[in-house]
Amino acid sequence: MAVFPARANESDGQREWRLRVRDLFDGVASRYDGARSSYPAELVDWMVATARLSQGAQVLEIGCGTGQLTSQLAARGFNVTAIDMGTAMIELARARARGHISIRSDIVRGFLGARRFFRSRHVRVGLSLA
Repeated sequence: MAVFPARANESDGQREWRLRVRDLFDGVASRYDGARSSYPAELVDWMVATARLSQGAQVLEIGCGTGQLTSQLAARGFNVTAIDMGTAMIELARARARGHISIRSDIVRGFLGARRFFRSRHVRVGLSLA
């Protein structure tokens, strides 16, 4: 397990809760993936059209989980960088995406990766399908 340092102004109790939540989802990744409905293609198409994304666009997905949206975006020809906290979630996302994208598994590196992503690219819109 990666070491996740305390955040600024985060108490020991808050850090413990944050890590427990991460471990909760990661501990049931396969069940979560099997039980969670995929995003309807129409919804993903609407999101892509609303964001005016063209094929080859750079997309950052924060909280990719098991890669359900990630794989749909990659299949549409986008260059996706996906970030999640859970190692098991990341492994399922990688398997689903079949190597078409870069997935960061460490939340600390992930947020630093997101920062670099936004600094190095012109970003018009951010969307979340939570």
